[in-house]
Amino acid sequence: MRLSLLALSMFLAASQVAAEEMRPYLRAAIGADMSDGTTFLDEDCSISPSFPLYGCGIGIDGRRYGSYGDFGSSAVLEAATGVELTPYLRVEAAFSYRPGFAFDGNVNYPNVGQKQPVSGDVDQMAVMGMAYLEPLEALGVGWRVQPFIGGGVGASRNEIGKMTLSFPERPQPRYSVTPDGTRTDFAWAVTAGLSYEVSDKLLLDLAWRYSDFGKVETEAGILFNQFSTRTLDIPIGKTEAELTSHSVSLSARWRF
Repeated sequence: MRLSLLALSMFLAASQVAAEEMRPYLRAAIGADMSDGTTFLDEDCSISPSFPLYGCGIGIDGRRYGSYGDFGSSAVLEAATGVELTPYLRVEAAFSYRPGFAFDGNVNYPNVGQKQPVSGDVDQMAVMGMAYLEPLEALGVGWRVQPFIGGGVGASRNEIGKMTLSFPERPQPRYSVTPDGTRTDFAWAVTAGLSYEVSDKLLLDLAWRYSDFGKVETEAGILFNQFSTRTLDIPIGKTEAELTSHSVSLSARWRF
């Protein structure tokens, strides 16, 4: 009985010490995000029940029909709340917003010229659960500047406006406009950086992050076609492209 009471008291004491070491914090970040190359393809390139936008054939560049390009760059704004579980391990929930992505690419249809530009604006938001480890702090190296690594998973919301496909090299220039689309998808990220302890309360983090936000998708619907003398509406299926990016950000982290 005495041994049980002693074990219980030791456990409660250890739990109290651990709780006292845990420190909640808030973090705000601003940075720049650069997307990787990507391709819009038909979700289903067969003709059933509507027409595909691209189809299953091979284009003038030897690749499958599609729009080849990238989503460019965007500012990134992020807010997070977290807790330092130990001096070297922390976890957080983060919300990020990227308002400046825009697809810029080129289609590879045959018989309409080399220049077939495609464009469409994108808004991207994500909610992520992240975990960070400071390896030097874990080894007992108490420098004010600490490297860290981390990773996390969550959900992304990728919204694209109507995409415009233009064919300026045609004898009678024309263009097509796809439906817009919104997709919620699984997201994940890995990160590395440096943290500087300005004071016991304030820390600054400089970080690189690779993010995979899943897919950007245009909905099935009506494709608008503008010819020189007439218009034509065609029912089409969904198209989709992967959205991945590399970002650099500066964060201010406030401990409580």
